[in-house]
Amino acid sequence: MDATLGEERFCHLTQPQVVNHQRVAALRFGDPRVQALLSAIVLFAFVPRGFTHREVRDRLAALLGMDPGALSPGRVTYDLRRLRLHGLIARTPGTRRYQPTDEGLRVALFCSRVYLRVLRPGLA
Repeated sequence: MDATLGEERFCHLTQPQVVNHQRVAALRFGDPRVQALLSAIVLFAFVPRGFTHREVRDRLAALLGMDPGALSPGRVTYDLRRLRLHGLIARTPGTRRYQPTDEGLRVALFCSRVYLRVLRPGLA
């Protein structure tokens, strides 16, 4: 899969947007929580049935080194909403499950790779 990302798409992702009359907060590139969310998208890309709120919460907690009980369900719902409105995930109709979109997988791979291979080593 091609994980390149254009400047316009990167700016769209890292700036607040209005989607269908709903304001959606930016996904800050260097934020550890955003990086954990993007890593979770990559991990769930190979799960054919998609993922649930609970599965994201458990995975996000593990990636952040936290207890899953420390993450409130409302905070995870907010994160899923941001990912959905930015077009990185889509809800499976008639279920409570989500799937990464093709664009979402591209963005998640790009941001994860750049952060892990360039930014983090450069800041060490």
